[in-house]
Amino acid sequence: MIDFNDTEIDVNEVSSETIDEIIIYLEHYKNKEPKKIFRPIQTDKNLSDVTDKWDIEFLEKNKDFAKIRDLIVASELLNISPLHELLCCHIACIIKDMNSAEEVMQLFGIVEDCNDEDIRKMEEEDFLHHKLERDEEKRKKKEQEEMIGLNKTSVNDMI
Repeated sequence: MIDFNDTEIDVNEVSSETIDEIIIYLEHYKNKEPKKIFRPIQTDKNLSDVTDKWDIEFLEKNKDFAKIRDLIVASELLNISPLHELLCCHIACIIKDMNSAEEVMQLFGIVEDCNDEDIRKMEEEDFLHHKLERDEEKRKKKEQEEMIGLNKTSVNDMI
């Protein structure tokens, strides 16, 4: 248990190594505010564009994805928003530089368990969903145009 001014948090699922890294982060920002990371992150930005040198070095020291994952979970559990946002921003910057879904799946250890037929069905459902959205947008636009036409006729009748 960690005691934060009468608030107890069970950290049994967080390794001592992860807690040590969080303490290093908190000690560094003990008397100053971390740089605010604005969202959404612009796609042309790198992590060095949105945070400071110390944060970059902290991330480089903890660059193993398993460590980053543990830090994300612990920072969320401990409600350390600036650290959590920094870590999530770091992952977002890594993902934006990837060229394929396979790279993302490899990073997160995702195993594709769909066969070709499952993938075809999902693509078909996605296509139909977007078609329905487009059809609904067209219908609303047509209704608006008709309403505008009726309003013009009513105004002309009044004149």
